[in-house]
Amino acid sequence: MSFPDSGLAEAPVRREWQTVPLLGAGLQLKLLGLVNVQFTLLYNPLHDDEESWRGTPWVTRLGFGF
Repeated sequence: MSFPDSGLAEAPVRREWQTVPLLGAGLQLKLLGLVNVQFTLLYNPLHDDEESWRGTPWVTRLGFGF
């Protein structure tokens, strides 16, 4: 099966790695003396709405530990 050429070229994939200075704050709680719960809110000042698949510069992390 063949499909007609739409005339649109695929965009080149950029594979660049860069260090991003994240600004944020974290909170760690020890529940019942057994489980550590960590919540971190980070802000990426280099976020670019047009080139990012994420719609926001804010990043959240939730972690658990013992």
